[in-house]
Amino acid sequence: MPISTIPPSIFTQFERSLIRVVETGKHVPADVLLDEIKHLDKLIVTHKNAVPPKFRHFIENRSYAKAMHFLRGEPPAEACAPQNPETK
Repeated sequence: MPISTIPPSIFTQFERSLIRVVETGKHVPADVLLDEIKHLDKLIVTHKNAVPPKFRHFIENRSYAKAMHFLRGEPPAEACAPQNPETK
């Protein structure tokens, strides 16, 4: 299921919360961040059949940066990619 199949209103809700968690998470109070995470939890439960399984996996496993990249149709950032411990 491609990301483009997510209804626009649902897409926007996920996008707004992911932006708050991923891009501004370090600059907001912990209680505000926790509220956004709870909101994402509710969204994924409510709309689990309307989103692609991979996106749902990222949200359920709290891989918010990966979810953001997936939502935007971008390849995962290097920071999100699995690291080979022997190359460090």
